[in-house]
Amino acid sequence: MLKLIKYEFIKKSKLLLILLISAILANIGLVLAYGTEVIPIFLSIAPVILVVLYLFELIMTYSEDLNKKTGYMLFMTPNSGYKILGSKLITIFLEGILLLTSYFIFSVINLSVMAYKMAGDFSFIGDAMREIVDAFNKLLSGTLGINIGDLGLIFILLLTISIIFVLTVYTAITIRKSIFSNAKFGGVLSFIIFVILNIVYGKLADLIGHIFNFQNVTVTTQISANVAVSYPSAHMFKIFTVLIIFNCITASILMLCSGYLIEKKINL
Repeated sequence: MLKLIKYEFIKKSKLLLILLISAILANIGLVLAYGTEVIPIFLSIAPVILVVLYLFELIMTYSEDLNKKTGYMLFMTPNSGYKILGSKLITIFLEGILLLTSYFIFSVINLSVMAYKMAGDFSFIGDAMREIVDAFNKLLSGTLGINIGDLGLIFILLLTISIIFVLTVYTAITIRKSIFSNAKFGGVLSFIIFVILNIVYGKLADLIGHIFNFQNVTVTTQISANVAVSYPSAHMFKIFTVLIIFNCITASILMLCSGYLIEKKINL
């Protein structure tokens, strides 16, 4: 699988490099043309563009290999459909981490430039970073009523939800290419299947919620006179653990179905 992941990154490296260089040049060009006042606008628009590009890449990285002749060689290699699907899943998540890290670095640099222009030094950005670190420490210490275990469960849950989202996209494309390979308007059909899969997932998640009685009164932690945080703290471990297990089972089913269709039913 490592060779497949390496292959995916080599294939994407040129596109990622072009994207990075374009972002740097656009950032510098906008600042030189309009001054640091444009930085907040740039940092606000950039995530929207990155999300759109990421979703497009998520779809195309799998769809092109199934629908174009250039991708046939991948499925002719002695690798199972499960390995191919797994390598694409890992690659797209690593790509997301890379984009997120790049945006974070861009934000720090841009905010540092703004802070220097406003205060003549970097004390402003330093104070802001200290406040962020202090707030995070309070969060981890349980001052806000949320402990590190809660945060860990939330992170794992968000990760499993992200994996299911990607797998529903890939499963929809795989079903269209295998079972409905002769159907017209493949892209529209793939989207319809994707919507149906997500509706089924949502209905099953609601059913799980009713079975395990997630409809409990939330606990509210007062942070200040004007700010309060509400969350199901007393039942958090139960709720998130059940949802994580449910998501892992769902992801496994999607993975097995897609892998089987790639192995047995795909029409290249």
